[in-house]
Amino acid sequence: MSNNVLETARLSSQVLAQLLGAEMVGLSERLAGLAAGRLGGDTLGVLGEPGVARLAEQAGLGAELAGVLLDARSGQTLEAESTVRLAEDLGAALQLAERTALAELTAGVLAEHLGYRVTLEVGEAATGIEAWRGDEVVLVAVSNAERLELLIDQAGAPDCAGGLAALEEALCERGVILERLGEAPHEPEDGPLIARAAATGEASLATGIARHARVASNRSRPRAERELARPQLETGLG
Repeated sequence: MSNNVLETARLSSQVLAQLLGAEMVGLSERLAGLAAGRLGGDTLGVLGEPGVARLAEQAGLGAELAGVLLDARSGQTLEAESTVRLAEDLGAALQLAERTALAELTAGVLAEHLGYRVTLEVGEAATGIEAWRGDEVVLVAVSNAERLELLIDQAGAPDCAGGLAALEEALCERGVILERLGEAPHEPEDGPLIARAAATGEASLATGIARHARVASNRSRPRAERELARPQLETGLG
């Protein structure tokens, strides 16, 4: 049997600092607090952090951030709506950076540690990782609607459980903190994520995920639907 597995993933503070810079550690929570209005009047304290300026430039939000900071430093009353929108946009940019970092780390483990031939494609809702080793394929959808998640599907492997354990162990050794939410065994030849990605007609399975994924937040699912062998483990692909 093969497995379709859903796991949450969190980059440790040390790994996050190594991959994105020390100034990004904890920034996601502070931006979320600013967007939700939980930080009181500390807008300047958050948006003035060095990591925010770098993140804004990468996301094309430099001019917007500079305008808000100028108003704040000159004592002008900031518009709550524009501040919240900026914090949300910066938070989304940081989510994408974290998702990309996790995807690249996972792709590196598959290629360098486990000997797969790997293709990676970044999309708006998810990043697809397609890994081949002979007739065996591992397909991973990396998403972060509310938190980082890995949806992993396999086909053609003589020991899917052992291969998945090797991937999980290697990721944990590199500072990725995993929690398995559910597992749906299936026959080796018909992994659901693989089938859905193939049905998109894209040139690769990874591209099928990147261009067509509509990843619903797992938090919105009832707990009963996260248990073993639930079809909701499949990422939605249009």
